[in-house]
Amino acid sequence: MIIRNYSGVICVQNIISCADLKIMQDNISTYDFLPSVADQSFFAKASKSSHDIILSTNCTIKKIIEQTYDCKIYDEDCATINKYLPGWSLKPHDDSGPTNSGRNSTDFSSILYFNHNFVGGNLRFIEKDIFIQPKAGMAVISPATSDYLHEVTKLVSGERYTATVFWQKENNVYKPI
Repeated sequence: MIIRNYSGVICVQNIISCADLKIMQDNISTYDFLPSVADQSFFAKASKSSHDIILSTNCTIKKIIEQTYDCKIYDEDCATINKYLPGWSLKPHDDSGPTNSGRNSTDFSSILYFNHNFVGGNLRFIEKDIFIQPKAGMAVISPATSDYLHEVTKLVSGERYTATVFWQKENNVYKPI
């Protein structure tokens, strides 16, 4: 695992083993996604090992967030699996909304890439002048504030598969939405 900090944006290469990445790729490639690109029902239908892989990866991401940003984070057992098709892009935004598990605010976000056999679909942090070309097995972690406004460039070809998780500091007031 290789961890790099680019002005507060953390890139973690090889956060998931090749064997676990292969399991996730196999499960995702055979999964019948809902019409929307973000699908939280994946784990209800996927193999038990997929859920375990995400839980394990989330534990690693949580430790990296806590060490890098010197804070305590709530456990997150939810992830949204995303499938993006050619023509898709994401306009500049921050990730300060609710967490996957319903906590009322997000302090950090993470994205885990399952593949890189696509063209376009790159992640760009506008204010930080950071451009990330995703690689399979890479995670990107960042604060969810407007200082970390980001976008995803237009996906030109291929399909892009990710898992997103939104994290909250433990000292934030928990208010279900």
